Amino acid sequence: MKKDRLVGFFDGVIAIIITVLVLELPKIKGTTLAAVWENRVHYFAYITTFILFVIFWDTHHMIFDKVEKINSKIVKIQMLLLFLNTLFPYITLWVSENPYSYLVECVYIFFLLGENTIYSWLCNELVKADPENIKLKKTVISLKRHKITTILQISSFVIGLFNPMLMLIIGFISLSIWYIPMPKLKKRNFKKH
Repeated sequence: MKKDRLVGFFDGVIAIIITVLVLELPKIKGTTLAAVWENRVHYFAYITTFILFVIFWDTHHMIFDKVEKINSKIVKIQMLLLFLNTLFPYITLWVSENPYSYLVECVYIFFLLGENTIYSWLCNELVKADPENIKLKKTVISLKRHKITTILQISSFVIGLFNPMLMLIIGFISLSIWYIPMPKLKKRNFKKH
């Protein structure tokens, strides 16, 4: 399979997921700000998941712009990632309807961790498939935010014992980190293998 077909398929699935995500928002019952405020948890869960997909789409393109070679293992990992993504509209709705349930919040954070883990695996396999690709290596190395978001998400399991809603807030913060400018990395010497 060519890289462009995989990226095109990815883009299409993400567009559908985002559409389904917004369709899950409840209708506003009334014409006042109070009526809008009643759905605040739904909006917060939606925004958090939407940010996840924006980050995911952006970093995916940043990496795949540098990719020159893919193999069947990369395609399978990508499909696993897309499968996980297709469940997010359902999980987001569940979270927004049960914001104070520790179990429900744990499932949401577990899925965020799954995204990080599988995405890191995908990046490692992309580098393995094309070890001569210095631009790809530099791009993957520059994505250190995975570690920070993973630590925050894991810590939310403990914090959530005190207030489960804090788990969604920490999930939001962990995703927001992707929008904080990071200092440029020092140039490293990358040797061709």
